[in-house]
Amino acid sequence: MRVGVEWRRLKVGDGQRHGAEAQLLGTPRHAAIQDRPHAGNRADREHEREQRNEKSRARQHRVPLSIGGRDGRLNAVHDQLVQLGAEVGLPFAFDKIARAPNTLDAHRLIRWAAATGAQGAVVDRLFRAYFVEGRDIGDRATLLDIAAEHGLDRERVARLLEEGADVEAVRNEISEVQAIGVTGVPFFIFAGRLGVPGAQDVSVLRRAIAEARAAARTQPAP
Repeated sequence: MRVGVEWRRLKVGDGQRHGAEAQLLGTPRHAAIQDRPHAGNRADREHEREQRNEKSRARQHRVPLSIGGRDGRLNAVHDQLVQLGAEVGLPFAFDKIARAPNTLDAHRLIRWAAATGAQGAVVDRLFRAYFVEGRDIGDRATLLDIAAEHGLDRERVARLLEEGADVEAVRNEISEVQAIGVTGVPFFIFAGRLGVPGAQDVSVLRRAIAEARAAARTQPAP
């Protein structure tokens, strides 16, 4: 029985240093930003609008963690995650999370961190900041702190955020993965050919890996 879906190789986030990523390495600005003198103004207005929307959503997205709260099933899931996290030294603290933030800027920071080799560390730090420390990873001050912690130029990152650099690039990546069937996380893609959605049991993931390996031996990746 199949454990996943056939997948085509993803071509997003290919690691090329362009746009704002190149700026972080001191190379010239990306032409797409130069050619849009008002992009920053539009980005600022859009950011303000998103911030207003977030404030509205925050009242609806507070995490009901207390036992006997509005969603007992969510409590049970969180309790299980807290227990599993403790077993591997990851102290989840869902009670500290006040709202579900807009993570567009966080994804932009992740994109730029690739240019300095700090992408993996930045991703880990963002997860820890949110799930362990309860920090708002949609807040630009928080993102600037994380950027500086990992060797990125704080002032340059602040400028890129204000200019709206790579907003469209990140949105295009999101649209592309949504178009090919990714609707949430986690989502595992093995050997660029087999996709498995959701948090799965270890046995399911092992079978998926075995299937992907077998397929890789018999036919080239798509």
